[in-house]
Amino acid sequence: MNDLKMIKNKYGEEMMHLCRTLFPTLLEQEGLLFQILSDNFAYSKFLYNDIVNNYLEENFKNFIYSFVDLENEEVETNKTPKELLAEAGYDLYECHNEDDIQFFKKYYAKKEEICTFDGGRLDRCYVFFAVKKNVDNIKRENFPLPRREDEYGTSVISIQFTRGDTNTLSIKNRYNHSVNNPDATFSNNLENIIPGLTKSFEDNYNLKVKNNKRELEIPNYIKASDGKYYKYNYDINNIYYCPDNIIIDYCDVVKTYQDKSRYIVFDYFILDLKEKKIISYNNLFVDSFIDGFNNINNISVTKDEKYKYVKLINDKSDIVIKLDKENNIIGYKNNNIESIDNSFLTRSIKLEELEATNLKEVGNYFLPRNIYLKKLDVPSLEYTGHSFLSDNLFLEDIKLDNLKAVGNEFLSSNNILKDLSAVNLSEVGNDFCWSNEKLEHLHLPNLEIISSGFFFHNKVINDVNLDNLKYVGNSFLYHNLALTKLRLPNLINVGEDFFGSNQDLEEIEIPNLEIVGWDFMAHNLSLNKLSAPSLRRTGWNFLYYNNSLKEIYVPNLDVVSEYFLDNNEYIDKDSIVPKVKRKGVI
Repeated sequence: MNDLKMIKNKYGEEMMHLCRTLFPTLLEQEGLLFQILSDNFAYSKFLYNDIVNNYLEENFKNFIYSFVDLENEEVETNKTPKELLAEAGYDLYECHNEDDIQFFKKYYAKKEEICTFDGGRLDRCYVFFAVKKNVDNIKRENFPLPRREDEYGTSVISIQFTRGDTNTLSIKNRYNHSVNNPDATFSNNLENIIPGLTKSFEDNYNLKVKNNKRELEIPNYIKASDGKYYKYNYDINNIYYCPDNIIIDYCDVVKTYQDKSRYIVFDYFILDLKEKKIISYNNLFVDSFIDGFNNINNISVTKDEKYKYVKLINDKSDIVIKLDKENNIIGYKNNNIESIDNSFLTRSIKLEELEATNLKEVGNYFLPRNIYLKKLDVPSLEYTGHSFLSDNLFLEDIKLDNLKAVGNEFLSSNNILKDLSAVNLSEVGNDFCWSNEKLEHLHLPNLEIISSGFFFHNKVINDVNLDNLKYVGNSFLYHNLALTKLRLPNLINVGEDFFGSNQDLEEIEIPNLEIVGWDFMAHNLSLNKLSAPSLRRTGWNFLYYNNSLKEIYVPNLDVVSEYFLDNNEYIDKDSIVPKVKRKGVI
């Protein structure tokens, strides 16, 4: 059949076999099935895998048949959208200016704010917010495994219609970037909120929804203004970057870079082979990745069965960008670059290998959303800003022996790192390796300053070399359960919850410690001897649960707070702190 041949040519052999299985009746009518497919799906060899891998065969089948047998007409109603949504438990608000929009930002958790709050949305769309009447009782922390249509996700929704003769609808979730297709809540079908709402918006606001009846949800697909679904790699401020040199801009307008001999669209960049430069499509979105390509003399592009290799040749060493079949960056080699500014590949998630052997310094937000990086070769790196690989999950070892200082959230989400080498590291920010659960040996001999949340979730570290450590923030090794001996000869000051969960530490060497915050080793049950000759101040709950301590040497203790050794029956507190001048919270 000609249909099957055309489907094989445009959508791949596997899609041809799927269509032959699902639509034998439609194939009886020459040209019908291919016409429905080509009217609704951009030509793509990825469509079959995205349907099957997401178990959407039945949804796909129903979607295709809906073009042959249309039912389910919109419900007629005399009620306004506000009245209908009130029946569904919502208060409806129309936004007339930017202040109206910003009012609703308070309902969104950190890092889940929708891009509507970035400004200018009313130039392109009509914007409404629907807020559940009991919204204050629906807490984000009660939904550790978000689902798009769960109670929290749908408790605050933004209903937006593009401006123009026909209005494309987007129903935006309270979860943003935490669930699949957050901009297609309720399948972008107002009838799924309450019957009659589609017609009510049309009658009361003259907003006629385009193609509302026929919708198919596939993760990472967007329906553009031409009525077709496109696979996308990145959604950045409602601009969708797709395989095959396609970008879908504001109002879902499809823009193609058809001259593939000149252009390659990858991640959210455009490589111009003629001008020998890499540019950002959206000038309002700044990414320092494009700063690493100067004085390019020539560019070559080669392919193998799996990958595409873009080689940028200059007077120094070649720069190589490795792309997968969907044009995601999965490898990057640039041994010319020595410094990287803030916001480097901030949205890239697929990069697996990075080599930059002369790189010495990076700013804030270096690959902050990357998950898949497995190989990092930056031996000269000395300084990092905040959020260095903060979302990465797959690095198992990292060798940074020239590293001197790092900002907050350094590898904060990675829980499988087993080997960390940074012998010259002297200062770290908050949440350093915060989620790590695998590292057992901690060898950072020159580390002097640690902020809060250091290895917060790690329970298994049993060997520590922190001989130069002087200052520690809150929650140091908070969940550690394995250490029985600890030597910190230069430690001077610690914050709250120092070793907050450890019960088994038997020996601790802290000759220079002067000040400790609340809950210092508050759950320890095993320490029976403590010598802290320099200790001057303690916070609340100092060794609160310890009932094993029999000897304590604190000759310079000057200030103690409440519950000092509160449960200990062996130590006469009044006798060991005779010089205490005052008691109180510090």
